[in-house]
Amino acid sequence: MNKVTRRVCAGISCSALAITASCSAPTAGGGHEGVGVANSYVVASEVVRVRLITSAEWAASYQTRYGISLPPAGQMPGIRAVGAGGNRSLFAGIAADAVGALVGAAVDMVKTAIEKEAEKHEMAFTGSVYSTDFWASGGVQNYAGFEVTRDAQGFVATSDPATDRAAYRLICAFQASPHDARLFTIHPVYFATRAAKAKVSRGAAGALSITSKSNILIEGAYIGDKGQFVQQNLSNATFEMAGYDIREPQELRATFKSGKWWNGKDSDTKEPEDGLKDEVFGYFLAPPVSADRLAKANDRLDDANEKVEKAAKPVPSELLTKQADAQADVASAAAGGAFRLTVAVTETDESKVKKLLVDVAEFVGSQKDSITKAAKGKVPGQ
Repeated sequence: MNKVTRRVCAGISCSALAITASCSAPTAGGGHEGVGVANSYVVASEVVRVRLITSAEWAASYQTRYGISLPPAGQMPGIRAVGAGGNRSLFAGIAADAVGALVGAAVDMVKTAIEKEAEKHEMAFTGSVYSTDFWASGGVQNYAGFEVTRDAQGFVATSDPATDRAAYRLICAFQASPHDARLFTIHPVYFATRAAKAKVSRGAAGALSITSKSNILIEGAYIGDKGQFVQQNLSNATFEMAGYDIREPQELRATFKSGKWWNGKDSDTKEPEDGLKDEVFGYFLAPPVSADRLAKANDRLDDANEKVEKAAKPVPSELLTKQADAQADVASAAAGGAFRLTVAVTETDESKVKKLLVDVAEFVGSQKDSITKAAKGKVPGQ
């Protein structure tokens, strides 16, 4: 009797006439022991949240909660000031054939099952948030940054770091460029993964490592100078954390102190070796406000400034009042900046299990013809 090649890998056993897929039952946390671990493949009851953090919220709670300081808020360019000009540019046996068909279908089903098992080793989750006020009154940066959390069975986020059990938490800061006020960088300041959505298998030296990749998309919307509705992509940035071992999840931080980024917390007297100080997603263009509204307000202030400048001294109170009102209009017109922020996170198992499962699936697919012929040979009279 001819022997047929048999391969066994990660609980998947494949032979010509006996093809089985086995996997242990999920643990209470949603993970699998043997192939995976209790804090991996945690997918039940998933809730993903993306929320914006105002500068005021950061100062009032986040800074103390996480021990992290952020750079100063940015200021919108192109705003007139009292008595000054400005830049206006803004921005499925019977017959043998039937047996063959059934076996062929079974092979396809097993191949699909193996492929699905492989997919568990790379999982993604996403979330979005909308806002219409990137800029506060006066064109001052309103949001200090944003945070992304993922809750799942047994892993729930809380606002207290001492009890926080979020499966995933990422906090990022928006930092205005010192070279161009219209550009901001997205800087991660806190990262922790206590339970991975991806199924993770043990690698070298028992490591349970994942690569966590975050893609950030920021889209803006505003009214153009001719009243037209305009939408534009402002950024498509990526941040990747490789070699993150979930056996003992580490909280990684970065804080802004003494004018530069620093690993760890404000209270650290010695800078930790591991941290996020050198991690940057990239740049994004600040959401612009409606150009027509701000342009008109700037024009009114220009006119008021000119009248005050030319008026006899002492300047009449009526002109000073109009100048102050025009300045308030500019501050109001400079507020706004509608945008949507979307975060997509992909977690990938860094062990070789996914590759082996894909290899097995390809092997099963390549053996389909020989398996079907072998099944036909078992039918009496054929």
